[in-house]
Amino acid sequence: MTSCDDFLDREPKTSLSPSSFWKTEIDLRLALNTLYQNMNRSFTLDNQSIDCFANTGNDVSSGTQTPSNTDEIWTKAYNEIRIANNFLENYEKAEISSSLKNRYAGEARFFRAYFYFNLIKRFGDVPYIIRTLGLNSEELKGKRENKKVILDGILEDLKFAEENIPLKSQMTKDVGRITKGAVQALIGRIALYYGTYYKFHGGADYKTYLNLAKDACKRLIDSKQYSLFKDYRNLFLLPGEDSNEHILSYRYSDEANSHNTRIRATIIDFIHEPTKHLADAFLCKDGLPIDKSVYPINYLPLGKEFENRDPRMALTIWKPGDSFRGSPFVPNLSNQTRTGYMFKKYGDEDAFTNMKSTIDEILIRYAEVLVTYAEAVYEIDESISDEDLNISINTLRKRFEGDPNQLPNLTNSFVSQHNLSMREEIRRERRVELCGESFRYDDLIRWKTAETELPQTIIGAKFDAASYPNIIPGKDINLTEDGFILVQKGTSRTFETNKHYLFPLPLREISLNSNLTQNPNW
Repeated sequence: MTSCDDFLDREPKTSLSPSSFWKTEIDLRLALNTLYQNMNRSFTLDNQSIDCFANTGNDVSSGTQTPSNTDEIWTKAYNEIRIANNFLENYEKAEISSSLKNRYAGEARFFRAYFYFNLIKRFGDVPYIIRTLGLNSEELKGKRENKKVILDGILEDLKFAEENIPLKSQMTKDVGRITKGAVQALIGRIALYYGTYYKFHGGADYKTYLNLAKDACKRLIDSKQYSLFKDYRNLFLLPGEDSNEHILSYRYSDEANSHNTRIRATIIDFIHEPTKHLADAFLCKDGLPIDKSVYPINYLPLGKEFENRDPRMALTIWKPGDSFRGSPFVPNLSNQTRTGYMFKKYGDEDAFTNMKSTIDEILIRYAEVLVTYAEAVYEIDESISDEDLNISINTLRKRFEGDPNQLPNLTNSFVSQHNLSMREEIRRERRVELCGESFRYDDLIRWKTAETELPQTIIGAKFDAASYPNIIPGKDINLTEDGFILVQKGTSRTFETNKHYLFPLPLREISLNSNLTQNPNW
């Protein structure tokens, strides 16, 4: 982890001695640095949905996953939670001001909340440990705690963090560290997740959490600390780094010998490619879905479907015919994409020859806060004012002011006039704005739509024989009856509602602790 000041890299990499450590501000920062180093998440999580695909079917998306001996997310989360707990048991020893101590305690509680959220949304009830354990600690044989108890503890940690961590504008020498805005955004993310989860799955007072999400996002919006970066293409490349849209990023640098593998994988590997399901979600420039718009959608020749569409489409998915390494782009079906589509988001042409990209991975950005606010407001009473749409969804659309394909404002009258669903249009905005950023699977889980979304056939782009004279359908590639690339048949995909809304606990953990029970039907 580095920043423009290299603050996470400059401090000494020595072992921590309890007798000499925990004395200075530098000690506290050093103790927290490993939490920053381990906060990243996989960039391929959207392969667990039907919006993205790799070389072969994803076990989670396909419903073919089986319990494993270990689970990386479980192990990583509890490792980091132990570090945070250890910090919180020792930080008061530092000989610095109370406000500084509490700031860093806020960082530790932010990370404890962050990793517990990763655990409970994946596994449901899990052991809840808020102190460091010894070899004989009774918690080692503890039972799973109700996830709502853990959720309330998460939100209590974040409340403390928000109260004690400064605003971004007060941390100009600490670029890259947790800010008050990052805390507010995480409160919004977590509270929206469980507000909607409980609304559609049952089990708790969902409005309490939706109001927490709405209020946290509004505090961030009203702080005026963040704004949208005008250049959507470069937002995900080096020119957009540390812009006012970035709230929290996982940072890479040559100095730290850390490099972002996503960047090269995006344009050269079968690892994370858009599908037709995602491409079709982008609106036409009249603000209407492709099945309602006056603009006809033609899938051939390649690139034709991008015409008269939301400007984000051609900035998110590489449009055939656009320049790619100095030539008109034609997706390579042999070694670049199984679906016929390729992401342009995070797609840096230099990575074709440079395997060591230092482009940061955005973990939280302002656009997420805007769509979170809109959804939370709507789901509280299933209504939203035009004023609230203007400070959220329509702010996103104004990013493209002056573009001939700029979408019109989303308003209540527009939805009524065209017989649209406000809920679905808010969800659509979230889907296309944040696609490829590891949100889609979690969204399907909390909305309880995974059972209908995931078992579908995965389809790619329309096959253009003129562009691929050496590829023989039926031999080199399979097509649907309509001539689209058949990526994975729906008959090989399943979702069991009484099983797949949770992941299985790692088998090793159950064998080590007889009080741990497995999730249903695993």
